Amino acid sequence: MLIGGVASYTLAHDVGLGPVVAASLVGIAAHLVAPKLSTAVYTGAFVGMTSDLLLLTHTEVLLASLTSGVVFYLTKPVFPGWAASWGPLL
Repeated sequence: MLIGGVASYTLAHDVGLGPVVAASLVGIAAHLVAPKLSTAVYTGAFVGMTSDLLLLTHTEVLLASLTSGVVFYLTKPVFPGWAASWGPLL
């Protein structure tokens, strides 16, 4: 989650790719590099899609990614096998 959020935010705002392209690239890279972790990384990428008016620094994105990771871990027993259920938790 942490890597996905910060990587997506960096690509979207510092590199200038935009949030959709940045999150897509993070998701594809995560699947190619670490398929077992790709769902978590891609979910974190949605945190990184935030506006730079809402989360101003990379530290804030990191904290938001950490928070979403904790929520996902705690709710994992509630949504077994529902990867798509993570979206509403953001």
